[in-house]
Amino acid sequence: RQADMEALHPPPAFSEDQLDRRFKDRRKWNVLWISIDTLRADHVGHLGYSRPVTPNLDRLARGAATFTRAWAPYPSSQLSMASMFTGRYPTATALYAKRDQSDRVTAPFDDVFFAEQARQAGSQTAGISSLSDDLYADYFSYLADGFETFTTSGSSETSTADVITERALRAINSFDERPWFSWIHYFDPHAPYTSHADFEFGDEPIDRYDSEIAFCDAHLGRLLEVMRARPDWDRTIVIVHADHGEEFLDHGGLHHASS
Repeated sequence: RQADMEALHPPPAFSEDQLDRRFKDRRKWNVLWISIDTLRADHVGHLGYSRPVTPNLDRLARGAATFTRAWAPYPSSQLSMASMFTGRYPTATALYAKRDQSDRVTAPFDDVFFAEQARQAGSQTAGISSLSDDLYADYFSYLADGFETFTTSGSSETSTADVITERALRAINSFDERPWFSWIHYFDPHAPYTSHADFEFGDEPIDRYDSEIAFCDAHLGRLLEVMRARPDWDRTIVIVHADHGEEFLDHGGLHHASS
C-alpha cells in the first residue's frame, strides 16, 4: 500500500533550492492558465487542421513549446480538471471519492489545488469560469479552492468567450505588482454548438463546432493582444490546453465522457 501511494505521489524532481538556483526570477513569474473546454487537438491549425479556426492560438504556438504527445487525464471536465489542478490521476483525487451516482459533489475537499499553492507562495489569484451557476454548484464547486476571487456566469447559462475575455482582463488589471495566477475557462466548443456569422463553415454539427472554436479563438486573441502589451508580459507563463476532446462518430459515439 505504501508503495502504491508513493507511485501516485512521487517526490518532486527538483528541490526548491535547485529550482531557485536554476531560475533566479521564478518567484516573480505570473501564470496565465487558459482552458478551452472540449477542444480537439486535431481541430487546431498548428497541429495540422486545414480549416482556419485557430489563427491566434497558432500564433502563440509559433513562439512557444507545443506538447504533441499529451492526453487529457479523463474524457469529461469534472475529473479532468480535478486532475490538472492537483497533478494526480483522477482516481487519486479526493474528488473521485466524493461523487455520488449522478456525479454530483459536495465540499469540502482534502486535495490542495494549484491555486492554493500559488496563493500560499504569495501570488494573487483569480479564476474566471464560463460555467453556469447550476453546473458550478452541482459538479464543480471544488474549482474555487485557493482562488481569492472566482466567478461563474452569474446565471443559468454558460458565458461566451467575449464575456470571459472581458472578465479576465478586468481581473488581471486589478492585480498589483506582485506575481499572480489566473485561470481562464472558455466553454464555447462544448455542445450545443452555435454557428457564428463571422465564422461559418456549414450546417453540420462538426461545422458549427468549428465555428465555436473560431469564435473562441478570436476572443482568446483579444486577451493575448492586451497581455502582450503589458509590462509584465516577459515574466508571464501562458498555458493553453483542453480538458478533453469531442467525438463525432469517430468511435460510434457523440460528444464526450463515453470512453
